[in-house]
Amino acid sequence: PHTVARLRAALLFITQAPPGTKVFVKVHVVDLDYMHLFQQALPGIRETFMYRSFRPWFVSYMSMRINMFSLDSVPSFPLFKRCMSHHGLRTREYMDRMEEAGVNTVGKFMLYHALRRVAKFISVCATRDDFIAYSYESLIDDPRAFISHLLEQIGVGSQWAELALTAMKEDSQGNNGTVSRGAISAIKKKTKISMDEESERFIRDYAEKEYGIRLVGENLDILDMPYLWNKNKKRTCSENSPEVDA
Repeated sequence: PHTVARLRAALLFITQAPPGTKVFVKVHVVDLDYMHLFQQALPGIRETFMYRSFRPWFVSYMSMRINMFSLDSVPSFPLFKRCMSHHGLRTREYMDRMEEAGVNTVGKFMLYHALRRVAKFISVCATRDDFIAYSYESLIDDPRAFISHLLEQIGVGSQWAELALTAMKEDSQGNNGTVSRGAISAIKKKTKISMDEESERFIRDYAEKEYGIRLVGENLDILDMPYLWNKNKKRTCSENSPEVDA
């Protein structure tokens, strides 16, 4: 009870929202471990999960990290592992288990970690039916349909879709006045990253072996993502998932 009360107080303090105001909060995917506490702290909240196919995600994310570590250099990984453990970002036991799974490069580590996030969402869906998932690719395919449905889903209303679409024309990184965001955007634009065959083979095999998740196609799309919104269908891609109005 004390944890829930503190979480509620923290969320209300962060948002500074007057009573009756609708607030959209973006949280890190690792917070899926604590979503039951969010539900208790703020009853009635609506939750969505957004993800991206593995290859384009990898290219985009690693473009920001290229100056930190070599992606395919095995010698760099022990240093990376020590840094993660030393700073408390991951326990030594976690890193050891990861290496046992075949992770021996920084690129594989990022893919492994991203896979665990997706697997966590899928496991949460096994006990809940009030989630909806959106793919980044569906946003690119039809921004208007995506935004309209998302706004309806979170209780804001599709009447704000035009304003949201206008805001999307701005690069949240490149047009941001802060140095860090501008630097990230510049790095991503000039850096060419690709996923090597070994990393692709690793994440395909490990995803299916460990979690039963199939990654298909050139972009390593997630097959049968539960509760996935699809503008062209009134049901999700999974035969076992409930219908979702488009």
